Amino acid sequence: MKHNVRHIIYLISLIAMTVLFAACSSSDDEDTKQQQQEQGQQQEQDGELSKLNEKYESQPTFVQRFLKRYGRKGIKEAQNATVGTKNINKLRKFNRYYDRIGRQLDTGGEIVDSKYNSGKVLREGMEVFGWHPHYMGSAYESYDFNLLTTIAYFSYDVNPETGGYRSDYSINDWKTTGLIDSAHAKGCDVLLTITNHGRNYNQTFLNNLTAQQNLIDSVITLLELRNGDGINIDFESLPEGITDQMTAFVQTIAAVLKQVNPKYQITLALPAVDHTDAFDIDELSPVVDRFVIMGYDYHSGSSKRPGPVAPLHPEGKEDESTFNLQKSVNDYIAAGLPQSKMIMAFPYYGRVWEASNDSFSNAQFTQALTYRAIRSDYEPLYEMQYDSNSTSYFFQYVDTTTNNYVQCWFDNEISLGKKYDWVDDQKLRGIGIWALGYDNGYTELWSLIDQKFTEVPEEVASNEWAFTKFLAKNGLFVTGGIVFIILFMFAGLAAGLIRQQASHELFTKRWFLHGFIFVFTVIFLFWLNIMGWVSLRAWFFFGGIWLGYLIINYMDKLKISTYSDLP
Repeated sequence: MKHNVRHIIYLISLIAMTVLFAACSSSDDEDTKQQQQEQGQQQEQDGELSKLNEKYESQPTFVQRFLKRYGRKGIKEAQNATVGTKNINKLRKFNRYYDRIGRQLDTGGEIVDSKYNSGKVLREGMEVFGWHPHYMGSAYESYDFNLLTTIAYFSYDVNPETGGYRSDYSINDWKTTGLIDSAHAKGCDVLLTITNHGRNYNQTFLNNLTAQQNLIDSVITLLELRNGDGINIDFESLPEGITDQMTAFVQTIAAVLKQVNPKYQITLALPAVDHTDAFDIDELSPVVDRFVIMGYDYHSGSSKRPGPVAPLHPEGKEDESTFNLQKSVNDYIAAGLPQSKMIMAFPYYGRVWEASNDSFSNAQFTQALTYRAIRSDYEPLYEMQYDSNSTSYFFQYVDTTTNNYVQCWFDNEISLGKKYDWVDDQKLRGIGIWALGYDNGYTELWSLIDQKFTEVPEEVASNEWAFTKFLAKNGLFVTGGIVFIILFMFAGLAAGLIRQQASHELFTKRWFLHGFIFVFTVIFLFWLNIMGWVSLRAWFFFGGIWLGYLIINYMDKLKISTYSDLP
């Protein structure tokens, strides 16, 4: 009995030491490897930067002049410069040299890989468009670029008097942000959003041809400087009677940009409801590549009653005049907008109203909340309620400070999932997001896009093992089969321990016991790996434990054979 206890202690000690050694070795190796990689990358970056600077100093005078003017002294001078269509060839020449010496000199941006990379790609023909507001900063580090086709940097805010920009900060960020290089590294296009909001601002700008020319010149320069892929035009609150001017402006900027680079994309943001008939779809469609419908703010800051931000259907009414996503699509189709150019954008935010009574009559809009804020600050405290009429969620409570009734309407992965299915049913070009980064820290909305719109890349699938292909198509079936085998083996082991005869047969035939435990553990770890619950390190732990077990067993057999020879 003492020998058995001692053997058990030895076995446990050896297993613990094996596991600890495997863990420490793996961890040390990984840390050392990571440090070496980081040092190597830093040295490589330093060497490349040195080479780039040497190349810069050796460039022709023409290129040096442009680099110093636009790259070294800042983007503000580029904005103020009058490039003009007559200098298009010079810009093309400049761009070729500029690409040759690398954008690092101008941007200093680093390529960042996304944290939530699914490894899949969007299915053919599906587009996912998202606005990245400049004030979101480094939030792009959480974007899964594999699940995006187009990012619109927000924004070049137009000075209607001059055509220049009103915010130095946002444009300087366009110049330096690592977002553009990170997106390009994943095959995602980056557009510069041009914004002009307000009836007076739009009236002033669209009747000022000089300001329009200055804007076009400035935008060309900015796109060239960062190798942008085109523009997104977002003019909101257009006054009545401005349709012809708006059409002429879009046609002009589209023609000039296509002349500079035929691959430049021209996209146009459309309101959910065009109350002033400001957009002539028939005239705009030939020159606009994509129309992005801003499918939100059906209940906005001006609404006196709370309601869904993006209702899919009429709110419990059969009245076809009620504004909602379905009506917006129907109206734009009737206006001549083809579904193949139509992207429906959805909100990653909610709106909050307060009222003095629970009927919410004469309510006042108080604030907008990002999806992140709703998930982190409100969802743990209040019940999230689903409204089937609008396919939206809301929550409400009483503010103990003011005694006011508070109600917030928003969308989550469930309501957006239903709306994404509706996008497929309507055969629209894709979906849009206002705004990227509003979910920063929560991954379920990325997972939803992955679930609804992705597929395994054909070139990857063709190189996979037959079993991997089978697993990708029949994952639920395979998982169920593995779980069944695990449960069956566990039940057999339990029966063997309970029944004396079975226990005797099992534990007297060590080869059977060893094989049983080995097969059970391998199958169990394989299943956990498929589910994503264990890493490769678990296999090293198992290998160490199994090796220690075999060594102890072998030593035990030698000891028994030695003792058996004694009188």
